[in-house]
Amino acid sequence: MNEIKRNFLFIIFILALFGVFGCVDPSSAGTDEDPDTEETYGIAGVVQKGPYIHGTEITVRELDPRLVPTGRTFTTTIDDDTGAFSIDVRVRHPIVELSANGYYFDEVSGQLSAAQLPLQGLVDLRSVASANLNVLTHMEKRRIEYLLEQGSDFADAKLEAQTELLLVFNLDGVSVNGFETLDITAPGSANAVLLTISAILQGNRTVAELSEVMSFISTDLRTDGSLDSTTTRAGLVSSMEYVLPRQNQIRANIIQRYQNLGQVVDPPDISAYVTLLSPNARPGFGGSLDALPDNPNFVNVVGVTGDDADYRNHPWNLVDLGTGIVADEVTGLKWTKNYQTVSTFAAATSYCDSLQLGGLTWRVPDALELLSIYDLTVPAFAPPFPAINEALTRTWMTSDSTLIISGSQVYASGNPGGNVFCVSGGQVSAQAKSFAVNTATVYDYATGITWQRQDAPSKYAWQDAVGYCEGLTLDGYDDWRLPSVLELYSLFDPSVSDNSGIDPSVFGISATGFVQWGYWSSTPNSTATHAWMVEFDDDDFRSGNPGGGYTMDSQFYARCIRGGR
Repeated sequence: MNEIKRNFLFIIFILALFGVFGCVDPSSAGTDEDPDTEETYGIAGVVQKGPYIHGTEITVRELDPRLVPTGRTFTTTIDDDTGAFSIDVRVRHPIVELSANGYYFDEVSGQLSAAQLPLQGLVDLRSVASANLNVLTHMEKRRIEYLLEQGSDFADAKLEAQTELLLVFNLDGVSVNGFETLDITAPGSANAVLLTISAILQGNRTVAELSEVMSFISTDLRTDGSLDSTTTRAGLVSSMEYVLPRQNQIRANIIQRYQNLGQVVDPPDISAYVTLLSPNARPGFGGSLDALPDNPNFVNVVGVTGDDADYRNHPWNLVDLGTGIVADEVTGLKWTKNYQTVSTFAAATSYCDSLQLGGLTWRVPDALELLSIYDLTVPAFAPPFPAINEALTRTWMTSDSTLIISGSQVYASGNPGGNVFCVSGGQVSAQAKSFAVNTATVYDYATGITWQRQDAPSKYAWQDAVGYCEGLTLDGYDDWRLPSVLELYSLFDPSVSDNSGIDPSVFGISATGFVQWGYWSSTPNSTATHAWMVEFDDDDFRSGNPGGGYTMDSQFYARCIRGGR
């Protein structure tokens, strides 16, 4: 009996020994992977909020197919201030967790963070050329883990989590080939998505607050893939409004940071994405234009820095397609080359709505659209349009009011007769203008312009108004300027009920009365002896009235701007 017992115990010992040292890894049960097969992978990438700094430790943890750590870990450090790292790992399972915890360059403030921020990400080493860590890889992680628990494979779970996270920021229309491939220092729409979300999450938050909001989003998304917390969403919208007037500076901060490190980078433009969190993105007057065009024919006033000629980012680019259609490459609109004479607004609407030309849908333009193709220096419509002095347009008031463009005056009139050019493209909205209102500034969603909230403290002659804006430092920025006549006209809001043309609940206004509402633009007329201004009060028609007949020593108010599309 003792001999039988000894033999039985010996067999148990052998089986236990085989279980410890044999070739079956319990963690790989139910998979096709051979746990004895090890592969070496080179992992290279960058850790970015802005870039993480020298000395940040990077940890790579091997995970089994159920994302359970196997106990195999590898570490390295970032050896410069660009956030770049590289490491070779030899693993049985190709799915790994990357993590970093360190200080970073805050792209919004332009300063190093006051505390360390942890970032994580999950990658399949077999399918990625780079393995970057960022706020998106961090926030998708918990959703991926949940989907794997529900039976999804890794690739499908990652794609689903990515799609759902972009929806949180209304950025689902952009093609992104994995969050771990994105880089805030390179151009392109996918990289713009990362920089947009990174900046919105940061906003004016502390590092602790940033970590908290990312955790809230990750937790909220985990089980159903949607952000259900109205409080969290409201916080993101508020942060977006903080970022809006700073978007150009954010890009400049990144460029300067890398320039200090001896590198030249080209961060993406986020202007097309940063407003998309708003439920009213780009509504109202001017929302149909991709950008406001600059008239290249306005003179450059000698000895004056800051006039219209010094800020021409989008010169006219009107292309005659030879089919009776003119394409505006700046605004994105298409126009009928020739006009139709009509007697009523209804006739104009009927003509454009029923027009069969080029397979496009046509409509009557709004006032700002019409002014975008008018050359105030002639005055006449810009080539290749034929020369006429009056045009009927849909205004933002009533259908029996027309915009009259005649000589050096642009004004509203109750006379319903005139001519109409039809326009295609863009979106006309009868909504009131939508603004992000800050303490000292106002951001206009429609045009991308940041306005000085309170106008200048007194009236100025034209050159002094230009100098006032050029010398203004406000909200931490010194790149303010006087708006062009088209930019200034875009501020007009006919939905305002007090005939002011500017919403007093949004903007501070120094005085009231007819000519008291006059504001200088940066646009001189063709002789450089007069300049264009806009009167935002008209007791008869409540229309913005650019007038070119004012000498430069006339006294009007100024309201400065920065940015714009």
